[in-house]
Amino acid sequence: MKRKNLLLIVLALMVNSAIAAPALKVEKGNWVALLKEEAVAYVVFDYSKATWEGKKSYEEFCGDTYISRTESSVVDFVDAFNMGRTNLEMSNDSTLNAKYKLTFHINKLERKQGMSMWGRFFIRVYGHMEIVNLESNEIVCAIAINGHAGGDDFVPEHRLSKCFKSLGWKLLDI
Repeated sequence: MKRKNLLLIVLALMVNSAIAAPALKVEKGNWVALLKEEAVAYVVFDYSKATWEGKKSYEEFCGDTYISRTESSVVDFVDAFNMGRTNLEMSNDSTLNAKYKLTFHINKLERKQGMSMWGRFFIRVYGHMEIVNLESNEIVCAIAINGHAGGDDFVPEHRLSKCFKSLGWKLLDI
């Protein structure tokens, strides 16, 4: 009887882990090797096709705060990533002599309610990243972002900031 219960528990855990897709997945290239390389990657966030909650464009949703939100999201991502211990350095400064260009094509942002009594919300982001070698113009790595969630907060700008900061940290662990 104990063996049967143990087998059922193990089977349930295997099914659960198979169903839950990872939020970040390397689709092409060797991300770990890039992290070890002493190089600079220029970071660009492409919001051109981004939607809010799948309904309207992110730019339309943000209105007057669109530029400040999108610019600060890149800074938050770069700062968080560079706090990790890696040889690869991210930068949002286009004047640096970067070897790579990381373009994050953001497809969708959505708000989800957290599990707190006051109902603070968090942001989920969907899209894909392409890391291109600027000399050869070759895509050396591609990463799918499938619903990465950041920290919850009451203030929309803080939610977005926490989302991209945690994405920068999470990239160090895949």
